[in-house]
Amino acid sequence: MHIQGNVLGGSSLWDIDAGVVAIAALVWFVGSSLSALGSGWHKLAIRFRHRGTFEGDVRRFQTGVMRWASRYNYSLVLGANQEGLYIRTMWLARMEHPPLFVPWSEVTAIDQPRRFREGTLLTLGRKEQVPLWVLRRTGDWLRQYMPSAGEIVEKFYSQREDVDRAD
Repeated sequence: MHIQGNVLGGSSLWDIDAGVVAIAALVWFVGSSLSALGSGWHKLAIRFRHRGTFEGDVRRFQTGVMRWASRYNYSLVLGANQEGLYIRTMWLARMEHPPLFVPWSEVTAIDQPRRFREGTLLTLGRKEQVPLWVLRRTGDWLRQYMPSAGEIVEKFYSQREDVDRAD
């Protein structure tokens, strides 16, 4: 019986590096998938997945907190225009987090402090009710694009009239 002097046996350094990379990729994929499920991002993507290019005002390196205290520290890209709110993660966190576009009619906003910080709580999707807490300055910026309650009601009825005329 021959005992190897090397603890790792016949494994080369290249084999070990490849194994570490494979395990790290697996952990990253599982973690990102669980984050998308737990935060509510996956649920929002069913209805609000955005394909194509977003046209509007964009702010990078934004912070947000969603369900299950899923934190997106300086990793969100938020965009806003007259139609709605655009949300995506930075490229490193994009796995299992497709870009989203939520119409303003599906967003509510209230001021709400969180852990001694001023912030705005956005509720995304009337049916999904997924919370997204953002810093106060971000909430103030988004509010300039959000229509008033009167504008939302007016748009609803004008779209309803178009549907009634088509029948």
